[in-house]
Amino acid sequence: MKNKIGIFSWFGYELPFQARLSLIKQAGFDATFIWLGDEEQLVREGKKHLLPEFVNTLDLYLDSAHAPYQNCIHIWNENLIKRVKRVDAFKKDIDFCTKYSVPQLVMHITGSGIDFVPNEHGLKSIESIINHAKDCNITISIENARFPQFHDYVFERIKSPALKMCYDSGHDFIRSNNPTKILNDWGSSMSCTHFSDNDGVDDLHLTPGTGVINWEKIFRNFPNDYSGTIMLESKSSDLKNETPDLYLEKAYQAAVWLRDSLVSIKN
Repeated sequence: MKNKIGIFSWFGYELPFQARLSLIKQAGFDATFIWLGDEEQLVREGKKHLLPEFVNTLDLYLDSAHAPYQNCIHIWNENLIKRVKRVDAFKKDIDFCTKYSVPQLVMHITGSGIDFVPNEHGLKSIESIINHAKDCNITISIENARFPQFHDYVFERIKSPALKMCYDSGHDFIRSNNPTKILNDWGSSMSCTHFSDNDGVDDLHLTPGTGVINWEKIFRNFPNDYSGTIMLESKSSDLKNETPDLYLEKAYQAAVWLRDSLVSIKN
């Protein structure tokens, strides 16, 4: 059975959520993921529950929900109040996923400006989050973002069926000194993907194949047993002159190329 192919429900254009989903469906995608932060209008309006409902109405597979990453580094903070506040916020997102049958929550564990090393405060915070997810039958998929050593620290120490990895190709090729190493180290734990391209400097979220990322290296090191969605987290590089439907047509072709390339490498 072929992997589903999807794209993030926000792909760069300022359109109502339902309109974006309709365009995603029309382009041929069969999956998407949602953002739970206030940047999404329905969340700001207190209508977050409509996000999964609209996805289901269009018969798209809701692969995951992405937790807001603001202040996510507080899970490592020695200040108990800051730490608990951020952990509780992640747990509320898990509860949302449980209530609306979203199978996994993607989360970041680092942000910018870190001047400390991985520590027991963060490990205990993440263990608490993972245990809550396990009780709720939800998967926590930690995304490789900044500072790969924090990612390694967690996966080396926490062994749980509820802990998985979200592989972000854009982050890997600008944040890591050894791109694709994470695939060899933790690829067996991968449950979702965020595929995009960039210029090697900034996280531009370009369509795969239009930047400088070494995709052949990704294909060679990608886990053979990955059965999850081939998910894009990309947007148009010319929002003013490229219509949403034309962009999604190109994005769909890129997603099919990724899926077919991964299949050919496996075989």
